[in-house]
Amino acid sequence: MKPAAARCLRGGFLVGVLALSGSAVAAEDPPAPAAPAAPAAPAAPVPPPPPPGPVAPAPSGAPAAPAPTPASALPASPFPSPAGDVMRLTLAEALRLGAARNLELMAGAYDPAIACAQIDVADGVFDSLLTAGFDAGHQETTSNVAFVGSDVTQDDSVNAFAGISRRFRDGSRLAVVFQADRLDTNSAVATIDPSWSTGVSVEYARPLLRGAGDVATADVRKARAAARAADLGLSALTDSVVLRIEVAYWNLAFAHAQWSARKASERVAEELLSLTQARYDAQVATVLDMAEARAGVESRRGDRIAVEGLVGALEDELRALILPFEAGGRAATARLVPVDDVRSVPASDVVDPAEVDRFVAQAVRGRPDLLAARAALEGLDISVEQAADQTRPQLDLVARVSTGGLDRGLSSSLGETAGGQATSASVGLAFSVYLGRRSAYAGLQVAEWTRQQAGLRLREAENRTVQEVRGALLELATARARARTAAGEITAAREALQGEQLKEKNGESTPFRVLEKEESLTQAVTRENRALADVRIAVARLWRATGLLASSRHVAPPSPR
Repeated sequence: MKPAAARCLRGGFLVGVLALSGSAVAAEDPPAPAAPAAPAAPAAPVPPPPPPGPVAPAPSGAPAAPAPTPASALPASPFPSPAGDVMRLTLAEALRLGAARNLELMAGAYDPAIACAQIDVADGVFDSLLTAGFDAGHQETTSNVAFVGSDVTQDDSVNAFAGISRRFRDGSRLAVVFQADRLDTNSAVATIDPSWSTGVSVEYARPLLRGAGDVATADVRKARAAARAADLGLSALTDSVVLRIEVAYWNLAFAHAQWSARKASERVAEELLSLTQARYDAQVATVLDMAEARAGVESRRGDRIAVEGLVGALEDELRALILPFEAGGRAATARLVPVDDVRSVPASDVVDPAEVDRFVAQAVRGRPDLLAARAALEGLDISVEQAADQTRPQLDLVARVSTGGLDRGLSSSLGETAGGQATSASVGLAFSVYLGRRSAYAGLQVAEWTRQQAGLRLREAENRTVQEVRGALLELATARARARTAAGEITAAREALQGEQLKEKNGESTPFRVLEKEESLTQAVTRENRALADVRIAVARLWRATGLLASSRHVAPPSPR
């Protein structure tokens, strides 16, 4: 039978084995972050989350979204070697990279393996114990008895023993011991010299009070509960890491969209400056008009540079989650560009924020960290059972049977032992108890309080889970409404900008007013991009709150490496 640790370990972690051959990497010259690429080929649809109820992680071999067609041949190394390379990532690719390379997940994968090994540690007390020993000696003793034949008695002895004992799951113990002793002496009183003395004894002890029954397997049951908790804890950690990757991905997508909006704003200001310069040369515009136009260009250039810094910081945030920095710094040479279209929401992520009760029921019943807390609570229940058992006196039924033989030869002595030449048996009770039992009762009180404390913490975790679900649904509804409002604002702001530009060309407006309208349009675009990214983040937080995020994204917890 395989050890418990081997039985508990997960199967091969297919999701974690990834070469970057699915990522499109192409060299680009501009140092500034590239504008978001055109939407990639549509991702394979993610199956909609199952109805409320515990959901097992999707199999590791589940299909992932196809990678976008690379613009150039990919390097053999997972890290692009030329400085300035661009790694275009879909969300599915980022999640696969995170599952394979995230250091927190890789470390957390050892927890279930360690917990499963602890089952063998606890169950090992029921293994058979073999003992054996051997010694030889020479002993001389003086004697003042005349008929012994010598003033000094010399004994040469060889002693050997072997035994096997076993503890059973009902608390009883069985031990069988065999012994064989050889004695060579010059004593005149010895009737057989040299002599072999052999014997076999069997002892059985069964607890009647403390240690009897299921409490004997308490440590094993606690280890199994801890193994379940560790396995569920890894699933919860996977959900948490996947959420952080998604948040980082969509925040980076927003930053790239923001960079595009700021770049477009800068171009509008540059065109306005050129037009104003032409009008100034024609002595139609004033010096103030030129100053306003130049200030607009510089202001927007500064905004664009600030967004570039934000893009770099968010790239590093995502990179730390999916491509840990190495000593050579190769992970920092590639710029990360998200290519998934924030507007293309998969069918599985289209949820109704009004279904609060369904999502709350799923979260409370099937969220991995809550299930892990309940498994840990089972272990504390067993601890209370153990502590209560320690308050009882020790009363054991002890039975012993032995037989022995004595003869000049070993074989004949063994024959006498087998024939029961000298047989003895006994049965009795052994009783012991600590007077007052202060330690036992204090241990029981501690165990009960610890169990009650853990129960309250579980209820608080359930309370926070309900809050997270409701908060995610509210955030989702709010983000959708903000996106709709921003879309209408963009249409109105674009029309206002076009009108103000026409008035400025006709000399009826100033560059300052045109730039005001342009800034209003840029702010509206920013608000829409932020709202769209928040919609995707809110959905991810909802799945995280219900415990369905990793399974809906086909990301399985890793195995230790």
